[in-house]
Amino acid sequence: MHTLSTTIVPFFLALICASSVSHADPDAPAPIRVHGPICVWHQDPLTECSLVWIEHPKHRAKAWFAAKAGFGYSDGDDATHLDMRNKERSLCIRHAFTLKDPSQVESLELSVLYDDGFVAFLNGHEVVRANVKGKIREAKVESLEVESHEAENFETFAIEDPKRWLQNGENVLAIVGVNTKLASTDFSLHPSLNCATDKKKVKLIRRGAVWQFWLGAIPEGDWMTSYPDLSEGKPVLENSEDWKLEMRYCRKGDEDWKSVTIGRRPMPETTSTIAAASLQGLEPETEYQIELTGTLAGKPVLKRQLSMKTAPKERPDEMNFVNGGDMFTDRKLLDAMNRRAGKLDPMFALLGGDLAYANARDAGRWYDWFDSWYENAVTDQGRQIPMIAVIGNHETKGRSPDHAQFYYSLFPLPEGRSNFVVDFGDYMSIVNLDSDHSQPVSNQTQWLDSTLKQRRERPILFACYHRPTYGTLVKEDNAAVRTQWVPLFEKYKVDTVFEHDHHVFKRSLPIYQGQVDDRRGVLYMGDGAWGVKVRKIPEKYGERLPYIESAHSRNHLIHVLIDGAEVHYQATEADGNVFDTYSRKH
Repeated sequence: MHTLSTTIVPFFLALICASSVSHADPDAPAPIRVHGPICVWHQDPLTECSLVWIEHPKHRAKAWFAAKAGFGYSDGDDATHLDMRNKERSLCIRHAFTLKDPSQVESLELSVLYDDGFVAFLNGHEVVRANVKGKIREAKVESLEVESHEAENFETFAIEDPKRWLQNGENVLAIVGVNTKLASTDFSLHPSLNCATDKKKVKLIRRGAVWQFWLGAIPEGDWMTSYPDLSEGKPVLENSEDWKLEMRYCRKGDEDWKSVTIGRRPMPETTSTIAAASLQGLEPETEYQIELTGTLAGKPVLKRQLSMKTAPKERPDEMNFVNGGDMFTDRKLLDAMNRRAGKLDPMFALLGGDLAYANARDAGRWYDWFDSWYENAVTDQGRQIPMIAVIGNHETKGRSPDHAQFYYSLFPLPEGRSNFVVDFGDYMSIVNLDSDHSQPVSNQTQWLDSTLKQRRERPILFACYHRPTYGTLVKEDNAAVRTQWVPLFEKYKVDTVFEHDHHVFKRSLPIYQGQVDDRRGVLYMGDGAWGVKVRKIPEKYGERLPYIESAHSRNHLIHVLIDGAEVHYQATEADGNVFDTYSRKH
């Protein structure tokens, strides 16, 4: 007895070649949405910039596709997001599994996370129904009555007399998910199937498996009992061969436009595509305008514009950047904080992990996160803020790169590693680390020693990672960082270390070997409350942690202003209020 394995059908690789965005022709069919682009600095910020965006297909009704469960929209917790609201009320899905001896099955259970109702069929026979009134085979979807139901937890339904419905060889589980109405604000359908024999329990269809799905009116024919191979006769989007997408750039104010090659790769476990373009050979301290344009049958239907400015070659008298982590559990707060970052007109943003809170499974949160940055992290002069993005625990679901597939796919990491350094000429370096998320602390210690040693004469030297080693008692400190990295920060005279994760604001005094030392100490700042619900700081932190000078349960970003030999740090709220300031010479 075993499950029939399936793989995602990569139909989107051949057909995605344009995007629909704001200002597109409303009458033109739009096969995909664009999330982004965002500007990323993980290489040389003086002469290079990576543009990254996500191309998310709008699944055409009346065609079978293959994608990962769960299915849904609006709430950001589904693997496959569908363009359903105000368009389609139902979704049909099917999955095949193989049994060698159905007579051995003693029980069969269907587990479903759903909103609002569904009807399940096994080999064409109805076996489970929840919140739906009406005959699926005979009625139109519009006539079905569905009660409201929130997808809060997986619910288990026992399938009675399973031997009656199961058969030797291939079996097909088909499910029709139905929403209360077209305008419903949410939809979810995420099933799995398990059975038990006298010897063991078997997962016939696992959670998050790849299902074939049909969006729209219920299909005709034997769809509940068939399971064709979608790798042949791939479904295509209408007129997809007429889509063209181009990116070009030039110095702002010039008309000497240059085309740039767009590279694409599948976004793991989704039907979306990650698109990227690398701008190279740029001039330092220069603003560039960038256009992403698309046409359908020669007619312009897309135009997305942005600009960015490269870092200066020589150290300026004044420069600034923003830092923060734990960005997105509340979209309104994320938008507000991103807007505040833009108004501060920083050179770049150093983002210290827990970016989209996608947990390596909720792709929809990355769509929102990209949208928010593109729309809001813009200066008053219209420039987008380039970012340096560090990994956090909510980018992973296990300690390996394979368990942080979105982060590793979305960001152009040097040498494909989550520890990397960004050098700003010879005047500033930012060392970025993985604090035990996709790789152990110990794996990076030798690299950190070598990296800091090479930059020990750098006038300004910062480090950033996610989980703090000098926290405020909200959660446990990272002991491995304390024992392995802190001595290196002190040895090579790192100016400031940015930590996050704890959902509060924290600023230490300069610390050297666990004690306050204004001359030799390293400053530690954080602790990750850009766009999340803040935590309460224990009152006893003051007497137990004499090196922590300031701690607040407040959302914030840290505005870092470098003026000559002094560095000024300002903890800033979304409305612009500055509630903590600190200055020191570097």
